[in-house]
Amino acid sequence: MTETVNFIGVLKAQQDQLKRLLDMKLWVTGTPRATLDEMDAQLCDTKARIADLENLIKRQRARL
Repeated sequence: MTETVNFIGVLKAQQDQLKRLLDMKLWVTGTPRATLDEMDAQLCDTKARIADLENLIKRQRARL
């Protein structure tokens, strides 16, 4: 079964997410713990997606 992944679309979405997280950095200092926990969860999700992309790229390279 062939996996088809729109890498450009996925990377653009991740870039947008990372930009939002960096924008949040400006107000993190006075942020309540619940919001910081949500930001941490978003960051963990982003890291997981990047790891998935890295694995897909490795598998694709192995096929070439």
